[in-house]
Amino acid sequence: MDGTPIGLIATSSLQPPEFTQGHDRRVVGTRFGDVAVDIGLWGAARVAMVTRGGARHPLEPGRVNYRGIVSALRAVGVRSVLSTCAVGSIRRHLTVGTLVNLDQLIDFTRHRPPTLYGDDGFCFADMTQPYCARLRTHINDSAQHTGVPIHDGGCYVGVDGPRFETAAEVRMFGILGGDVIGHTGSTEAIMAREAGLCYASVGIVTNVAAGLGDDEPVSIEDIGRTREQHGSALEKVLTDALEAVGNAGPADCGCPGLLGKRQPASWSGEHPGNG
Repeated sequence: MDGTPIGLIATSSLQPPEFTQGHDRRVVGTRFGDVAVDIGLWGAARVAMVTRGGARHPLEPGRVNYRGIVSALRAVGVRSVLSTCAVGSIRRHLTVGTLVNLDQLIDFTRHRPPTLYGDDGFCFADMTQPYCARLRTHINDSAQHTGVPIHDGGCYVGVDGPRFETAAEVRMFGILGGDVIGHTGSTEAIMAREAGLCYASVGIVTNVAAGLGDDEPVSIEDIGRTREQHGSALEKVLTDALEAVGNAGPADCGCPGLLGKRQPASWSGEHPGNG
């Protein structure tokens, strides 16, 4: 295991005492603002952790500094990132408490920066497979090793929030191929790819999406209780996966190669793809 930290993006509810008591907090300056990064040992792995809400958790999903978070992790040497996210289930078989090793996404966000890049340029990044196959394998192996059930594969639908979805929207997302829905994960995955980072995410089903349950309103209190009840299972998988990623050595998955050449802001050529 080398000294390169593994990135972890999570909510403040995921804070194992042994990590928080021994970490080193760094405030990393980025062109998108300062970001606090906690670096320390999580089990046997050296981890650089960022909480989405920072010091102001909870924070409206659209106001999370996604560009700053990804930039800060890159700045401290991270090359691989694991993420956790709370999701609503669009599929009846994905019951509350289920862990989902995500493999696809549909991005429906509209009111936040859509890219890591600013006014000084952009790039074309391949998003055919938005989650790193190498990291996804580590997550599946860790779930098996720790005896924690996990659903292998799921399409994440990213929406702005903070409101919950209507029953009609949930039906639409299901028709389009979505399996779970959330407010943060699609933006992170896109920007991680643009930064040349390997990225994978485990969703924890905290509620059944609107129109699929017993007509009870979605409650943020119920979501919080589900996180508490099933957080230990998620922590077990993450602890094992982080150690496995650290022990595996240099990545050979090719994710950094999916980042296209940076283009100047004044570039006006046609898209190089087929569309």
